[in-house]
Amino acid sequence: ILAEVDLLGEIASEEVGRVSGQVTMAATPEFGALVVRRLFPELQRLHPDLSLVMRADYAFEDMQDPDTDLAIRIGDVDDDRLVALRMGSFARWLVAAPDVVERINLQIPENLVGQPCLTFREDRPAATWRFVSAGRERSVEVTGPIAVRSFSILQELARCGLGLAFLPAFMLGDDLASGRLVRCLPGWASPSASVFVAFRPGVRNIARIAAVLDLAQQVLPELLEP
Repeated sequence: ILAEVDLLGEIASEEVGRVSGQVTMAATPEFGALVVRRLFPELQRLHPDLSLVMRADYAFEDMQDPDTDLAIRIGDVDDDRLVALRMGSFARWLVAAPDVVERINLQIPENLVGQPCLTFREDRPAATWRFVSAGRERSVEVTGPIAVRSFSILQELARCGLGLAFLPAFMLGDDLASGRLVRCLPGWASPSASVFVAFRPGVRNIARIAAVLDLAQQVLPELLEP
């Protein structure tokens, strides 16, 4: 009830004047970095009185906490207390440094068995990687020298030639264009994961949050698959 009272007060105070105040978003570290790089500068240009905060964490933020205005969620949003707008989806691609690619012969996902795979884990280096291609699906048990629960660190390890990494495609544009990384098994990718912007009902009536949502709906789909 108190949160609803505060919400009504914010709406009333923002009915006139320029868009101002603070908007706090939550996202995974890698997607948060993408938003900060591609969305925040344009928001600052359009709304110079707006303050922006990004909370980057793999854990889901509690969206009933009024301190968080918007959250970018990967995968389905199974919470009927929230509004979820789909922005698009992304897949993970298998990549490695050029010298690693030259040393190994990958023709199908099963060839990854016994290869140095860098896994997104914090307990052990083994993982199951799922691939899809033209209606086919494969699951491969992989292992390797290093596991770390950070896609950004895995990307850096792959650049250093320490193994193969299975990374979100939206992270890879610059590395693939420069040749620092090479896509392996280009006909295969992970199953796509949907991306949503989630928020509490009613907050879109607040001018500063509406401004961020409106621009996010223009910018984010361009960075993702349809």
